[in-house]
Formats: sequence, structure tokens, C-alpha cells
Amino acid sequence: MIGDELAQGRYRIIHKLGYGGFSTTWLARDQHKNILVALKALRASASVETDTVDGTIRDVAIPQKLHSALPTSDLFRQVYDSFVVEGPNGLHGILILPFAGPSIHSILMESLDERVKLPGDLGRKVAKQMAIALYEMHRLGFVNGDLTTSNVLFRVIDPILGWSDAEVYHYLGDPLTDEVKSTSGDPCGPHVPRELVQPVDHLIFFEQTLLLQENIVVIDFGQSYEVASPPKNYRPGTKMNYTSPETFYEDRAGMEADVWALGCAIYEIRTGYHLFTMFAGDRGEILGEIFRTLGKPPDAWWETKGEEWTEQDPTRPCSIHKGVSLAARGIYDAPVYVKDGLHPLPITEVPDVRMDEKEVVLLVDLLEKMIRYQPEERITMEEVIKHPWFNM
Repeated sequence: MIGDELAQGRYRIIHKLGYGGFSTTWLARDQHKNILVALKALRASASVETDTVDGTIRDVAIPQKLHSALPTSDLFRQVYDSFVVEGPNGLHGILILPFAGPSIHSILMESLDERVKLPGDLGRKVAKQMAIALYEMHRLGFVNGDLTTSNVLFRVIDPILGWSDAEVYHYLGDPLTDEVKSTSGDPCGPHVPRELVQPVDHLIFFEQTLLLQENIVVIDFGQSYEVASPPKNYRPGTKMNYTSPETFYEDRAGMEADVWALGCAIYEIRTGYHLFTMFAGDRGEILGEIFRTLGKPPDAWWETKGEEWTEQDPTRPCSIHKGVSLAARGIYDAPVYVKDGLHPLPITEVPDVRMDEKEVVLLVDLLEKMIRYQPEERITMEEVIKHPWFNM
């Protein structure tokens, strides 16, 4: 909670940054160094169940290994400190991390007026940094396993790290809290937090862009592993929008699945929309999106599709090249439509600003090589980072 201190008073919580299914992240002050840090508190059950590498949780072990191999790289979020605290619900793993800005996803998806895409130069710069980070992981023998725009953060400018509490609240707003009460009026007990805290509004960073750098940092390595020693019974928790076909059908998630996920992220960065959109949130819906884009899948997969996707004949001519799927998904034509005109989706940075034809041709060429059914037919990350789209 706001004001709580951990690690014998070293870290004091001053705001809430966000939360997920397995953790909550707070903005805290390292009172020894007088700098702002991110404090990630794992859910008690997650702290117990989290897979480990040599006895250390992956979110700590993988960045340590990457930093050891790449000591001058700042593409991967490091862990400053880690420890365990005991609470009413059990043991919670605590990670102390560099304070960073909002995710690419939150910038793209949380605008109140309309969804936005990153301007061309910035979009390509960010995408290239993501590609280089993934290339380095693959070169060192690591699979990322969960590369999405939610797991890539913009860096904040260095002066922010030295802000006082008053400056934090001036720029980011005061924490909004509400007391937790039971419906019966009885005390909630020790297992329930005493108050709810609203996270920092990420739109503040979007509106005050001078607070952010144009550089990114990759976070969340809980799904990552070394190819030389893959975890037993590995089942990636990748968002369905980014999940490759071989993961859906065969529970395989190697380097090729990372390439697929990066292709989905690049599309999202430059259009502001998911390449494979889901509304109901189920597996069949995403497979339908993939089938409509790439056509009929390999026979072994098609025969096991079951009742998941029967909307229309997927055997019709269909490819990811110009004039068919990507055109329908917002790369080529204006006005832009998805799903045969059901949903108009303008891909504007600001009104009436669209990608020029040269960029479109190169972007489609890159995505066509990354988004393919067969993993072995996708280009490698070494080939991805050399693609001319990044250097327009």
C-alpha cells in the first residue's frame, strides 16, 4: 500500500504503476540511493509456482544471464534487487527494477480519442530495437516466449529518476484510493487489502511526451528459456493475438514462434491495431483470423481443427501479399477496412497522414516473410534485422 516500507525501510511505496494476473507493480523510492524504482510484487501463489532456473525465478535469472553476456546493452530490463516478504496470504516474491515508462501497447491502445500508431521514424526505430533485442536473445540461445507490445516499455528521461515525491504527484497525479468494505459491513480480515489504489494514468506519459525517451526496454522473462535446457512440460502463456500456429496445434514455442510474435508486434506498432484481432477471446476466433490471412493450414492441422472454425471456406486463394489480406487489414487501401469492410480502421498518425507506398511495399515484404504457417519457412532474426524496412 502507499507509504509501506520494505527491506528494512529501504524501499518506500509512493504510487501504483499497474497490475496483471500474477503481480502488481508499484512506484517506489530507494531510500538508500534516493532514486525512483519499480517494485514488482508477485502474487503469493505465483511466487510459489513460478518456474525457476538453477533455483532462481526466470524473471531474475534470464536478465542476469543476458546482462552477463551483453554488459553494455540496455535493451533488457535488469533486476536491481530481489527478496521475499511474508504476508497474510503467504510468501510474495519482490523484484526491484529500473523505473520505466508505459508499454508500447498502452500508448497505442489507451488514447481517449482514437487508436494511434507510432509515427514512421519512431515506429521503425522502436521496432528495430525490439528486433535487435530478440536477435541477441536468439544468438545467445534463448527463446523469449512472450514478446508482445505489452512487454516492451519506453524509457523515461534520466531526470525523472531523481524526482521528489512532490514532483511525482505533480506530474503523475496523487494516488486515488478507496477503502475496501465487505457487503455485510463486517471487517474484511487480514487476507484482503485495506484499500484499492488506482494505477498511474499512462495517458499522462502520452500527453507529456517529453517525459519519455525514444528508446525501449524489454521486460518480463517469465516465459523465456535456454534452448539447451528447455523446461519440462513447457506451455507458453503468450497472448493469443501473438501465438503462432505450431503453438496452438503442437504446443511448440521456439525461436520461430518469437519471429511470428515480433511480426504481429511490428504490424501493431505501424497500424495501431492487432494483426489478428479477437473479440470473444477464444482460440477458434484467432485461428479463424489466421486462416483468413494465410489460407488453408497444413493438412495435419486442418484435419484437427474440430468445430473451432467453420465460418467460411478457407481454401479460396489467399495470401499475405499486396491486394489481399494485408490490404484488407489496413496496409494498402484507403479508406482502410478489416474483415471485408465490416470495421473501418483508419491507420493514421494524425488525420489524413498515411504510410507512403515505398514503406508499405517494404513492410508487407517483411511481414510476409515472418508470418508463415511452417516455422522453418519463416526468416531468422539475423535476416529480420537486415531488412531494409527498418532503415528507410
